[in-house]
Amino acid sequence: MQGCPIDREFRAMKGKQVSNFISTLPKVELHIHFEGSVWPTLLAGIVKDRGISSGEQIRELYRFGDFPGFLQAYRRVNELLSRPEDFYHIARAIARRLAGQRIFYAELTYTPLLHTRQGLDHDETMGCILEGFKAARLEGKCPRINFIYDTARQWGSEAALETVELATGDLDSGLPVVAFGVGGDELSAPARELEEAFLLAESRGLRKFVHAGELGEAGPVWEAVEILRADRIGHGIAAIKDEKLMKVLAERQIALDICLTSNVLTGAVKSFTEHPWMELIKAGVPVTLGSDDPGFFGVWLEDELKKAVQTWNLDAGLVGQLIDNGVRYSFLSAKEKKAWGPG
Repeated sequence: MQGCPIDREFRAMKGKQVSNFISTLPKVELHIHFEGSVWPTLLAGIVKDRGISSGEQIRELYRFGDFPGFLQAYRRVNELLSRPEDFYHIARAIARRLAGQRIFYAELTYTPLLHTRQGLDHDETMGCILEGFKAARLEGKCPRINFIYDTARQWGSEAALETVELATGDLDSGLPVVAFGVGGDELSAPARELEEAFLLAESRGLRKFVHAGELGEAGPVWEAVEILRADRIGHGIAAIKDEKLMKVLAERQIALDICLTSNVLTGAVKSFTEHPWMELIKAGVPVTLGSDDPGFFGVWLEDELKKAVQTWNLDAGLVGQLIDNGVRYSFLSAKEKKAWGPG
């Protein structure tokens, strides 16, 4: 693909034309969790021989009312992923789903310790994931996919260092791992506990991705910038509470991955229309748009884009900018960005 992936004809569109045309656009998805992409019917097919047979039982696993409840639902679902072959089916299904939205590049956040702590072998599990992508690719339904290996903040420094070792080991083996990150409960531990792991990741050629500022105050976003030296921040919406921080993000071009529906359903913001992302954009903060955990939230990137257009009456220029930002702030190489990015 040469030049800007957004057609000039699209940039001239307005109103409903924009929303109707989104499904045809090539897209980039930077904020999507592998484990969070397991939607209920996909899970039902995988675990049908494990004593969970009814739709109501499956739906109950996914129920939550706030962010702590979401973390519990996430854990419940992932505890059922007990066989390496489960990951083959998930990977193939995710790849096909992404390709169906015309996503040509995705960065999947994957949490290896979720599975090794359940006794699964990391190499075997990753092998199944890559085979799943290969199967989808043979069907012509797999975008380019790179991995961000992340840890949960509440697991502490040892888990972070262990995850860096897995990430760099796989990178050295030729697997498509581009970054190390942290997610989970951002209020559970100070950034200083993770500083060693992020410095190690940087020294080994990994980019740095930090979930921060999803809940609470702007402090964790400052820590992500100044202590963990984040290249990109997941969510980061608490930055709206600090004008100096917004200026720093704009000047240093540290992008925030905005996940609108996720923030509403976890209670990070009260409603879709009250989300502060447009204020961040007006302040010059670079943003991308992502689906976060589509299996739990019920929206994929295409849905998120359409909802944003309809709610804020976005013009084609801003939609095009959001998609261009997906390339610009990705962890692709400079050569790939030049080929795929705005021309």
